[in-house]
Amino acid sequence: MAPTAYAWPIKPFHVQHPVRGNFGDPRTIFRGRENFRLFGEPDGSGAFSLHNGIDISARAGTPVYPVVSGIVRKVRVDEVVVQTADGRAFQYWHIRPRVHVGQAVAAEVTDLGHVTREVGHVHLTEIDGHIVVNPLVPGHLSPYADLQRPEVSAIAVRSDRGTSMQSTFVHGSVALVADAFDRSAVPVPKPWNDTRVSPAVITWTLRSDRGQVVIPPRLAVDFRRTTPLRKTFWKVYAPGTFQNFPVVGGRYLFGRQGRFLFTLTAPLLDSRRYPNGGYLLTVTAYDICGNHGSAATHLIVRN
Repeated sequence: MAPTAYAWPIKPFHVQHPVRGNFGDPRTIFRGRENFRLFGEPDGSGAFSLHNGIDISARAGTPVYPVVSGIVRKVRVDEVVVQTADGRAFQYWHIRPRVHVGQAVAAEVTDLGHVTREVGHVHLTEIDGHIVVNPLVPGHLSPYADLQRPEVSAIAVRSDRGTSMQSTFVHGSVALVADAFDRSAVPVPKPWNDTRVSPAVITWTLRSDRGQVVIPPRLAVDFRRTTPLRKTFWKVYAPGTFQNFPVVGGRYLFGRQGRFLFTLTAPLLDSRRYPNGGYLLTVTAYDICGNHGSAATHLIVRN
């Protein structure tokens, strides 16, 4: 077992639990309905961030335990932070604390607190030094296995102004956008059973109609190690993105499935650099275990 490995923070410790929120998922709060109807505005008209941990489904009142032994460094109304001897810190959110700052806690032994009734999950963040780490990366949270394939459900072309462009009439500077998502490796209890989570990696490539590689595989998104800075949210995700059960104008849209639109081209792709004609754009999404799903669309450049 890797020295960085640890078991789950709820019982049974050595059995995989449902994860209803992935590392890198979009977190969106829209200030007004108009902002949401227009599919998001990258001008700060709301609060947008990338999920810096995972959400593990658990019933209200479920005891939460340290995944690694250490010292409690922070206790707030719904948060406990434990510092470990190897320089890592683990944050446990959405629990009612039962420990105090300075207390020594033992993995799988000390009751840190109980999951709150309003939330129904415990959020786990792993921090190595000052860098947030994906808990699902191999060699960390264990056991973890996933047999499901992520899905790329749609690919779109947008103008430099953000408006939709026909894929058969691509011209000027364009943004390429992919609608991609994954499902929890273990079924999530209702009402979160139909929600989506983010893939870990998204790549894309462009070939001519004759099969010649015009743009070799490019990395658009990579959540395997850490998350991009919060200020880059609208470079990772494209307008039109919203989380599961989004907050709009102070209202919680209970049961609304999320929509994850990924920006493939940041900066924009200048189609004038390529000869007029047909091209095949292929997008592939991977999960943290290497499962993948792809989709392709035909583009016609007409400058």
